[in-house]
Amino acid sequence: MNVFQVRACWLRNLATAPQQEDRAAMEAGLPPMLAAEFCRNLEGEAPLDPAGLMVIWTESDDGAALWYHGQLLAVIPGWSLYIDHSVCYSASCIKENPLAYPLGLRIHQYAICAGGKYPAVLA
Repeated sequence: MNVFQVRACWLRNLATAPQQEDRAAMEAGLPPMLAAEFCRNLEGEAPLDPAGLMVIWTESDDGAALWYHGQLLAVIPGWSLYIDHSVCYSASCIKENPLAYPLGLRIHQYAICAGGKYPAVLA
C-alpha cells in the first residue's frame, strides 16, 4: 500500500502563456498553464518527444529528475513526499509560484546524478 500522494510537476506551456492563473483548467482537473510572469517562454514550447525523455530516480526512490535530450527539465525532490503540499522545480519556470519553483543551483545534486553523464541547465 502506497502511503504517499502522487506528485505532479509543471514542465512547460504548450501555447501562449495566459496573463492570469489558469483557474478554469484547475477546476476542470486539467493541467493548468503557467501565468506569463512565471514563464521562461511566453509563446509556449513544443510538446516533448517521449523518445528523448529520461527519468532518474534518487537512490531512495522518493524523488526524481526529468531529463530531455541531455537537458535537466524538472525535479521533484524526495523530501517533498514528506510534506503536505507538492514541490517541484522546472527549467521553464523563472519565478516561484503555486505550480513550480525555478530550477536553480539548489538542485545541484540532480545535475550530477547519473555519474555526471548529463550536463545540467541551471537557471
